[in-house]
Amino acid sequence: MKTKLLSNRIFLTTIKVITIIFVTYSCSETITPPKEEVLKDPREMTWTADTLAYPESIQTLMSNILAFNSKDIFIYGHEFNAKRNLYHYDGNKWEVYDLNKYLYGYNVSKMVAFSRNNIWGVGDRGSLEGLIFTYNGTTWAEVNPFAPYTKKYPPLFSIDGENPTEFYTCGREGIVLNYKNGIWAIDTIKVYLPKNPNYRLHDLVVYKNEVFILGAVSTFPELYEMHYFIKGKLNNWSIIDSMDFTKNIPFQRLGWGSFIKGSNGKLYSKGYQGYYEWVGSSWNYFYNPKYAWGFYVFRDNYMLSLGRGGAEYYNGENWIDLGLTIFKKYGDVTFRAAWTDGKELFLVGNTFDSYPQKTIVLHGK
Repeated sequence: MKTKLLSNRIFLTTIKVITIIFVTYSCSETITPPKEEVLKDPREMTWTADTLAYPESIQTLMSNILAFNSKDIFIYGHEFNAKRNLYHYDGNKWEVYDLNKYLYGYNVSKMVAFSRNNIWGVGDRGSLEGLIFTYNGTTWAEVNPFAPYTKKYPPLFSIDGENPTEFYTCGREGIVLNYKNGIWAIDTIKVYLPKNPNYRLHDLVVYKNEVFILGAVSTFPELYEMHYFIKGKLNNWSIIDSMDFTKNIPFQRLGWGSFIKGSNGKLYSKGYQGYYEWVGSSWNYFYNPKYAWGFYVFRDNYMLSLGRGGAEYYNGENWIDLGLTIFKKYGDVTFRAAWTDGKELFLVGNTFDSYPQKTIVLHGK
């Protein structure tokens, strides 16, 4: 009899434990549902504008954004005197960075941040000499990839990587530089070159451990313009696609202008016929924009197409011409870059119709 009672108690205790575990698990699942991200429509924002024009300079044309949050933003590009090509926003005002103290006579083409205290950039000192520089959170400094030797290399146009231990940069004359664990290596991608060519690798992106490059060869006054889509790694490159721009091609297979890495984790390319998404082994064409200067992707349901006098906004269902009132005041501005955290939005554009040419930054929140 005692044995039977003991067995019943054990059985009831087991049932209670199972019930408690089930209830606890069910409650935990109910208490922590996934939060839906709330994105603010640019048409519902209040907009202000800042004009950036360095005194006595006929061109202050910032065209790229490197942002960490809405109160810590760099914009960079071209300034006529090649001295003040970088501005910073601290949440209250824009301040010019005089990098000329560290990088004499420079132009900034592209910057990439692995953290707030580990930023790398590339550019040039005119048409013949490239430039690599870095920022450690305190100081900007030029980097000599061939140290201790002094060796000039062609202008550089792009830089990218997925971690600070290895990244790539590319530029004129087919040059590719690779940084890996503190060691630099140099390579040149070989393509057919006619007489007196202008050969440049104008954009590069590292995506899911693959290196993608866009390049072009052209001549003048002879009419020759061939574009290349290249993939690979150092000393092992393959031409995946090419296109002769001197021929009438009704449809392009990718955007030959530039790459865009979206904050949604996807890769895109942009060309004069529109936007394309990389789908693993090919490019999927998906939109021909009204404004074609800039393309920015925050989420699958938050994209921006930028251009002269305006912008389009994709909300996941439709592309909408924003038609903001503030655009009417800055109708001559060509918008080229954007950044958002889903709550605030920055649009960077340039005036080209008169001198001095300036930078206009629109801020919506």
